[in-house]
Amino acid sequence: MLNASEAFVDGRLVRYGDIAVFALLQWVKFGMIAGISLLVASFAQTNLYTVVVSFFVLLVCQLQYIALEAYAGIESAFASLLVRGLAMVFPNFQLFNVGDQLVYDVETVLPLVTVCKITVYGLFYMLFFLGLAQLNFRRREI
Repeated sequence: MLNASEAFVDGRLVRYGDIAVFALLQWVKFGMIAGISLLVASFAQTNLYTVVVSFFVLLVCQLQYIALEAYAGIESAFASLLVRGLAMVFPNFQLFNVGDQLVYDVETVLPLVTVCKITVYGLFYMLFFLGLAQLNFRRREI
């Protein structure tokens, strides 16, 4: 029978710190989605419109990296500026997909600086969208 010290010779199977980091980043991502949904709901007339538009914005944010890679070689300065401007309006949700790195790269640990940068990026967008939603709700007649 193995004792506790021999059972974890190769290291622990579950790293709880990584789970906490992943949960934090997902919480920030869901906060951004909530901010976007509230912004859409602040000017929408129906719930169905809010759900559909929020879903499509989620899709755009999730697949934004594909569009940026496709339009990376644009020669037109105006088109390049337009693509970069749209990339700044919609947050890049691919930054929050660190689960594979945390699970499959057992030897490496996600640097704290990277986690902080992603968290600040997400909190900025979350507060920005929530602020816009609040301004729009104040102007809306009930």
